[in-house]
Amino acid sequence: MMKFAKGDPFPSTADGVAFNKEVREYYHQQLGSNDPIVVQFGRWLGSLAHGDLGISNQPGSRKVSTIIAEALPVTLQLMSLALLTSVIAGVAIGAWQGAQRRSRAQRTSSAVITVLYSLPEFWIATVLLFLFAGVLHWFPAQGMSEAGVTFHGVRAALDRLMHFVLPWLSLTLVGTAIFARYQQAAMRDVLDEMFVRTARAKGVSESSVLGKHALRVAILPVITVGGLFFPALLTGAVLVEKIFAWPGLGRVLTDAVASRDYYVVTGVVIVGSIMTAVGSFLADILREIYDPRLRA
Repeated sequence: MMKFAKGDPFPSTADGVAFNKEVREYYHQQLGSNDPIVVQFGRWLGSLAHGDLGISNQPGSRKVSTIIAEALPVTLQLMSLALLTSVIAGVAIGAWQGAQRRSRAQRTSSAVITVLYSLPEFWIATVLLFLFAGVLHWFPAQGMSEAGVTFHGVRAALDRLMHFVLPWLSLTLVGTAIFARYQQAAMRDVLDEMFVRTARAKGVSESSVLGKHALRVAILPVITVGGLFFPALLTGAVLVEKIFAWPGLGRVLTDAVASRDYYVVTGVVIVGSIMTAVGSFLADILREIYDPRLRA
């Protein structure tokens, strides 16, 4: 798809510097981008079979694996914490909504969750950036740390935390809404099951009915959603990282698309595919651990 889109990885002008036709042709030969696309794809597959993701066409000619290795841990920090807080908050809110049927508080919270569920991460990120960084000046706008300033110890940790809050909150708000909606629907279905009625008929306290009986079964669909949501966070992080200039994999991908850096784009896509497989695998394991009936 990148190949069929308009654009040139070596334009006639880049960063204010003009390149003549001979220089551009030299770079195209080095990259092999003048060969038929089938030949390029076969050559890339051959390199991939040897664990080589290729070389970036940007200045420096760095290995794609090196670029991804530097950016991936930064993205995983953001994604893992966003996933953890989204699951905790979403399950708690959704379970409470499922138990509190037709109350005013439940209807109000459901309306808020529905609004958050329908909003894309980049729109929420833009609003948070404008409000908390542009208007209130509570948090810094971009980056992982204050540019041009070196902090140490506790001050460095606080500086990193302040830069972390807004991108993390952008992903967490949407994730919480997703998990809350699934948890609410699952909780409502489970509360109508016979084993819940039996527990109540035996005189089991309502907190035990909800926490030990209903939630244990109702959380299973949420575990499945969590396994699928983990790689989906990478999609949301792409534009969120771009908005906040967060130096993670999402920003690497957007910059690579803009500069037609084909090997970097395919490398990030491979990482996303691996994350999808890992997320589904972990979800299957957690479901069997949590529900002995699946192991049987």
